[in-house]
Amino acid sequence: SCNLGSINIWSFVKTDSRGNKNIDWPQLEKVVRRATRFLDNVLDINLLPLKAIEELTLNTRKIGLGIMGFGDLLYDLEIPFNSQKGRGVMERLAEFINYYSKCESIEIAKERGSLPYFKKSFYAEGQLPFSGFYDKKSWRFDWAKIASDIRKYGIRNSYTTVIAPTGSISMIAGSSSG
Repeated sequence: SCNLGSINIWSFVKTDSRGNKNIDWPQLEKVVRRATRFLDNVLDINLLPLKAIEELTLNTRKIGLGIMGFGDLLYDLEIPFNSQKGRGVMERLAEFINYYSKCESIEIAKERGSLPYFKKSFYAEGQLPFSGFYDKKSWRFDWAKIASDIRKYGIRNSYTTVIAPTGSISMIAGSSSG
């Protein structure tokens, strides 16, 4: 099992003093870190239906931080959804959320311990579970440091990001799904 949560990224559009709209990256980082901790805590209080599911869940500690409101965000920023610029915003957002959720999962591992299956995972070998890790030209963040920190301190959650369907919760949040 994987505990899922979605951040409404549309709520991070801010308007500066000249009327220009941008993404509030510092605030988004705070929320990504908080949401990572929240989802990790949910793992510990969940009542799961079978002992086997509970054991695997607690040994792998998978969480899935995703997004919703992307269409609304692009609309507010006046960026066409099907444009190269729109794809660039999505790539930047995906890497940003992945990076800071991994940073926070390392911090939680320092405090509470790494996931129990750490030594069985690819993390112990200095690998990360996404293709962008192997495409260094695409990096906007220091992924080599993340891999090094994980080898040194461990990581609390085997997965930190998942793009899950957000149909129902996006309707509740009043944002576009996806």
